[in-house]
Amino acid sequence: MGRDENSVVKIIHSWLALRKIRAWRVNTGGVPARGGRFKRNVAAGFPDLVCCWRGRFVGIEVKTAKGRQQPSQKLFQKELEEAAGVYILARSLADVESFFGKWQERW
Repeated sequence: MGRDENSVVKIIHSWLALRKIRAWRVNTGGVPARGGRFKRNVAAGFPDLVCCWRGRFVGIEVKTAKGRQQPSQKLFQKELEEAAGVYILARSLADVESFFGKWQERW
């Protein structure tokens, strides 16, 4: 049985911390506001985890094996990559390990 997104986010966040890569988990959902409304904490499409690694902004969006990016997430990815940032669509810790392993020597 696969893990839910929240579990994978926690695993990735812990893995980054063990490697002394400071990462922040972003509550992308928001909070209830007056009048029964809902207030977002960040712009739609913002990734689940963010970090700065070797001078690069890295956004990590976590999805289950069958999960799909929303249009706002695809737009955020496009804009981040155009600004020389890095976007990782992670379905497991292995995706993040692969990225950092592959780019370790490059940057």
